[in-house]
Amino acid sequence: MRRRERTAANKGRIDILRRAALAVLLISAVFILKPATSSKALGSRSLRHSATVSATGITGYDLFGSTGNVYSFGSLNLGGMGSTPLNRPIVGAATTPSGLGYWEVASDGGIFSFGDAQFYGSTGAMTLNKPIVGMASTPDGKGYWLVASDGGIFSFGDAQFYGSTGNIKLNAPIVGMASTPDGKGYWLVASDGGIFSFGDAQFYGSTGNIALNAPIVGMAADPSTGGYWLVASDGGIFSFNAPFRGSAGNITLNAPIVGMAVSSLDPYAPGESGIDLSFPQCSAPPQVFTPKEIAVIGVTSAPFTNANTCLSSQFQSAVAAGAVPSLYAVLSSPVTTAGSTTETLTGPEAACAATGSTTCQGFNWGYNAAQSAYSYAASQGVSASTWWLDIEVGTASATSCTNTGLWTCDTAVNDQVLAGAIAFYSSVHVQVGIYSTNLQFSAVAGTYSPGLPIWIAGAPVTTPTSYCTNTAQYFGGGVPWLVQVLAGEYGGPVDLDYAC
Repeated sequence: MRRRERTAANKGRIDILRRAALAVLLISAVFILKPATSSKALGSRSLRHSATVSATGITGYDLFGSTGNVYSFGSLNLGGMGSTPLNRPIVGAATTPSGLGYWEVASDGGIFSFGDAQFYGSTGAMTLNKPIVGMASTPDGKGYWLVASDGGIFSFGDAQFYGSTGNIKLNAPIVGMASTPDGKGYWLVASDGGIFSFGDAQFYGSTGNIALNAPIVGMAADPSTGGYWLVASDGGIFSFNAPFRGSAGNITLNAPIVGMAVSSLDPYAPGESGIDLSFPQCSAPPQVFTPKEIAVIGVTSAPFTNANTCLSSQFQSAVAAGAVPSLYAVLSSPVTTAGSTTETLTGPEAACAATGSTTCQGFNWGYNAAQSAYSYAASQGVSASTWWLDIEVGTASATSCTNTGLWTCDTAVNDQVLAGAIAFYSSVHVQVGIYSTNLQFSAVAGTYSPGLPIWIAGAPVTTPTSYCTNTAQYFGGGVPWLVQVLAGEYGGPVDLDYAC
């Protein structure tokens, strides 16, 4: 066990338009978003929810009331304890990895299982020193932990015990927990933001020595960085080795925040394969590019006013072939791409753009480019839960900006183009990722690290998925969802893609 005070400066509450993305979703007073692919802890207060994620992204969510009632919105209602008298109120819930089941836990540790959630034990028959305040499930869903307000840990199924604060005098009560991505450790968080790390959970900082405006009420782990976020009851977010995506700290809330959870919108299951296509394949018959499970379809090229005229037919062909399509748009810099002043001077950064700031103009350009692609897709009856930003330098072998035909050499401007596009997709609540290579991305964006999912180009023909774990190929602080084998490398008419 390691309890340490905060060692890194909190990233603060930054303008959400500049930093927004969907790697983590803030939790409102009445619901908690929950991934089907990663079953983590929910909060430990009042009414809370878990959302089901399928191949098309978030399809709905369940609200769990303290009486055990479950209220489903676009998701599978598997029942609840609402019609059964309870000894103690429900204080938490967790979903199974499939999203087809969930557990409810009461403050006495009674466990109630629904769907494919299996019962592995409870503390319902035990005399507890302190009430249960939350739970987390293991990555395979074959076990779970319960945590009490004194930090006592109760492990069931394949959940391993790595330590607790049950015999430590705490400055503030435990209010939540989160497990590491591999399930070999966990963190506990107290209401003052003190962090307690066990197993392989690393300590990255806390708010234990900070005067908070409101108490901490929960936490969530970032599966990409291994870090974590803390959330206060006023919606303030504190990031530790995890990207700051915004907060509700400056918003007037109808009710306090009760917790948070990571939500993954990854629509690709490991082992799936398919293709990507766009303008070059417009004349090809549908059978030439019949996908398996994956189909990524280009919407626009550079400049972003160039739209894929066969987008609708390609999309429908992919759907008919059984794929769940995602979309991509090619980005470029306004300095090297012909565009009107309207596209750089209007948008979220209009005020500073008018002063001649090229970074502000870059942000507007990226925002407007993303908005244009999104609007064009909608006009064609096409939509997707996942969009990719195509970042290329013009030639696959280029390693510096001097070889590019799409971007300026000013990486500060280029970074703001990306930030603007990311902000737009965040505003319409879709997952956004980046397509590139480590060489091309660094040539365009320098050390910019938005921490989004990545789609890696140029994977080897014989072992394409080796790039999934080859960190030398990563870029932008992200983890790979897809890898691509270029058509020219295997002689086919389309590029091949594989899910990590």
